[in-house]
Amino acid sequence: MNKSKQLAELHKQMGATSSTTEKSPMQWRVWLGLLALLIITVMDWQWVWGALFLFWIIPDIRNKTTYFIEPVYRNQNPLLFWAIITLWISMSIFSFATLFIDFDAYFAQL
Repeated sequence: MNKSKQLAELHKQMGATSSTTEKSPMQWRVWLGLLALLIITVMDWQWVWGALFLFWIIPDIRNKTTYFIEPVYRNQNPLLFWAIITLWISMSIFSFATLFIDFDAYFAQL
């Protein structure tokens, strides 16, 4: 079986259609997430980014794969995998800390 037939079979198994005339289902959660990101940015709610980082980290640890520019697998590159996870946890903690610490005023004093 050639690759195009394999790909067509895979799409068929996954429920995708080969017709471009059919409308794809409305992905309302994605649209809602994009709207939420816009509101978060406009309102300057840094703590929400911390929640999003945790939301991304937990499945990555469970699945042993993270994505930063390209997939990073824990079993193939554990140092890089844990470096990314550690950075995201640190950024999450920093984002939650903005609820309690005014970093702008703190750094202005330095």
